Amino acid sequence: MHNYIIIERIRETKKCEICLAICGKISNAVECMKKMFDFAFLCRYHIIGVIIIGGYTAIADAGNTILRLLKDNMTPEPIPNAELIGLCSPADRGDLRLTIYLYSIRENGESRNTGVSGPQALSLSLYYLLTAYSTGDLKSRAFDEYCILGRAMQIINGNSIMKNSVLQGTLAENNEEIRITLNHLTPDEMSKIWSFSNLPLKPSVSYMVWPVKIDSTGFSDVNRVMK
Repeated sequence: MHNYIIIERIRETKKCEICLAICGKISNAVECMKKMFDFAFLCRYHIIGVIIIGGYTAIADAGNTILRLLKDNMTPEPIPNAELIGLCSPADRGDLRLTIYLYSIRENGESRNTGVSGPQALSLSLYYLLTAYSTGDLKSRAFDEYCILGRAMQIINGNSIMKNSVLQGTLAENNEEIRITLNHLTPDEMSKIWSFSNLPLKPSVSYMVWPVKIDSTGFSDVNRVMK
């Protein structure tokens, strides 16, 4: 949950000092805005600013969203136990049958509001590598891995826009909407990502998850509210 600190600040300092500071936990941004404008009409000289503290868990929440989606839909077939699906590097997989590896984070410029001055939420694109593993014998191992990867792709394709109850953590609390799309990798790009020594390349596929937003902790003014 975010902490929204509502501060009423004076634009015209000749009139008075800071007259009001309210700090509280508010469950979502809609409530915050309602509360904010309740105080906007107290004085014609006042403006409202909102400092949003938190949102740093958005990257972790995005990973947990994908993890929960796959755990809920890949058992008992083709993976017998949900605990055999995990967030980790292929190099650290242990006995996992499907790994979800965050290998790159980039700023998503398309989601940035260029018409707004001051601090803005950081909008990100997250790149994941899904890799399948089998403990079967040599004759069936490749077939098992292809089935695991195919089922994961089928599930993600049916949930390419994730919102509401599918989301985890602050993404759900803030009613975010994120997309997950297949990200084509050339053999050269895959070899650069798969830089794990003495670990043979396994059936893998890349996805981009966007926009994942981390709130700014800066102060942004809004227009003065006049009576």
